[in-house]
Amino acid sequence: MGPQLAKLLTLSRLANVNIQVMPIGAPAHHGMGGAFSILGFPQRQDLDVVLVEGALNDLWVEDAADVALYAAKFDAIRADALGLDDSLDLIIEQRDKLT
Repeated sequence: MGPQLAKLLTLSRLANVNIQVMPIGAPAHHGMGGAFSILGFPQRQDLDVVLVEGALNDLWVEDAADVALYAAKFDAIRADALGLDDSLDLIIEQRDKLT
């Protein structure tokens, strides 16, 4: 796990990467409902879509109102997680425990 944590720290230095950690003791939050990815496109004629990952199949969500619900869900997850600096501090702390 140490090399994985080190890789996260390396990736966190990229301009387009933000890493936030959900604390183990966090109460129930929107991220517990399952994995999803919001795909945005630079050309506005291409609307954002959501990929909802399932055990047996995946679902593509294209309706703008539904995509907005997932965007709000993502914002709530980020608000519940540790901040950027605290997340990196936790990753460093955990990495250092393994070395």
